[in-house]
Amino acid sequence: MSAERHVQAAPASVALLLACSDVLDLWPGAAGLDGGSALLPVGPPRRLRTSYEAVARWTALPGATPGSAVLRVSPQGRSGTRLRLQLSCPDDLEPRLRPAADLFLAGLAHRAEVRALAG
Repeated sequence: MSAERHVQAAPASVALLLACSDVLDLWPGAAGLDGGSALLPVGPPRRLRTSYEAVARWTALPGATPGSAVLRVSPQGRSGTRLRLQLSCPDDLEPRLRPAADLFLAGLAHRAEVRALAG
């Protein structure tokens, strides 16, 4: 399953946000309330040739095997960035994870744009 979002901020700026310890708190239900899913960090974002990539694990149910999540941050246009979140998940979990993925990307995009406008 994948989700995408365009953001008006530089890729390096978004990558810096991904290095912040609280960025995964943007995932809805990250606090574990209401039995929601959560993202768990694996390491800092790494620089690729023309983009950045951050890897995480996600959990959906207590005791369930975590899946992988890869967020690719790539340049798009003159001043924009494309965020692409790829989650490995069983088909039956996709309807549950898709809204969370979309909200996560929206929150990350908002933070990146606020940061970009701040100067």
